[in-house]
Amino acid sequence: MTALVREIPQSIEAEICVIGSMMLSPDCIPDVAEVVRSADFMRPSHRVIFDALCKMHRAGKAIDLVTLPDYLASAGLLDKAGGADYLSDIVSGVPSAAAWRHYAETVCEKSKRRQLIAIGDELADQASHPGSEVSDLLDRFQSKLYALDAREVRLSGAVADAGDVSADVLKRTENAWRNPDCFVGLRTGIASVDKATGGLRPGNYAVLAAVTSGGKTSLACSIAAAVCKKGMSVLFVSAEMTPAELMERFVAAESGVFLSRIRNGRLREGTDDWDRLTKADAIIAQWKLRIIGRSMTVAEIAASARKFQNDLRRPVDFIIVDYLQRIKGGGRTRYEQVSSVSADLKLVALDLGVPILALAQLRREVGQVGRLPCLHDVKESGEIENDADLILLLHHPESAEPDAFDSLPVWLKIDKNRNGPCTPWPNANGDMRGSIVLKWKPSVTRFSWPVERGLLKHAEIS
Repeated sequence: MTALVREIPQSIEAEICVIGSMMLSPDCIPDVAEVVRSADFMRPSHRVIFDALCKMHRAGKAIDLVTLPDYLASAGLLDKAGGADYLSDIVSGVPSAAAWRHYAETVCEKSKRRQLIAIGDELADQASHPGSEVSDLLDRFQSKLYALDAREVRLSGAVADAGDVSADVLKRTENAWRNPDCFVGLRTGIASVDKATGGLRPGNYAVLAAVTSGGKTSLACSIAAAVCKKGMSVLFVSAEMTPAELMERFVAAESGVFLSRIRNGRLREGTDDWDRLTKADAIIAQWKLRIIGRSMTVAEIAASARKFQNDLRRPVDFIIVDYLQRIKGGGRTRYEQVSSVSADLKLVALDLGVPILALAQLRREVGQVGRLPCLHDVKESGEIENDADLILLLHHPESAEPDAFDSLPVWLKIDKNRNGPCTPWPNANGDMRGSIVLKWKPSVTRFSWPVERGLLKHAEIS
């Protein structure tokens, strides 16, 4: 049987036109460099010429058919570039330098096809070895595919002219001004947080931190439920719980039936427990909520979000990651691993245009010494403070007593807010002004908060 000869995707003509356009119109070089890289060129000589043109432009050197050969010759690269005659042939082969973008996009598209083929060939080769771990292969190659896709997303949406961006900002502001019910960002459901932040915007990366068993997951579930009830979609990734375990929490919070009774099947005779559970099930069944219950890499989280988007046929509105220190990351030390995960989650938020809330552990000693937590207490990485747009700290005051409904007061502090004010902890004299106090009912793992209590009066929110 004759083997099928596969043609390598390439367009030497487009490569020649890109380089020729850069030589004829050097002002377009920065724009071309936004679309293609030297590695995107199939012919090695074209990579050499492209790199030389970019370096000459950055150095402010004049570019023409005299200076370019001289520059290449002084660097010992003229022969690798094809010689002076080849440079002259390139310029004469360009129909119009004004069409540089079309040529550059063609070169980039052919390059991505070659990269996809290379990834596929490498995967086929490694998957054929019996000793290879399937999970490792999936992690590695999903990361490679995500990196290729992320580059495309950044190229398509990261560059914009000031006038276009300004028009979009004014349009969004006018819409919020003329429609009082309109809210620019995604509402967490916590009125004080939403007022201070304006909601979680696309591309925002937020962190919710507390000590172990401090209620992080319960609060995240409460926020997720608030988002879902607005008809929006949520991807909830948990490295600690199975989908069934998380759903037990959602059902308990929605129904008001104790979590322990749901897990053990010990519903009370002669009560409406079962009716409340079935009503909760009917409500939750309408939510656009997808739960993944295993540890993942950031690339896998991004791929899962894209799969969810494809299934929904619309963008995902919100991603929750529980929790940061359990996500697989690169690096030799725990500090490096957690730092890389944090930085990558911010990039995913930007690439997908979706807010991400990542839960994080505070150092255990925070609870032991009885002091109020601060940003530096986020476990295993100071880089989280730099990456996050918003950092929320959750704290259980030692003097907290349950109320008549078996609810405990829990303090929430906005400790970093890139786009607005922060909030204080309640002070030692019991002054609660400007602080955020939530109610947590552990029996049903539900957080609640007042719709509006005039909080943040001290903050300058205009």
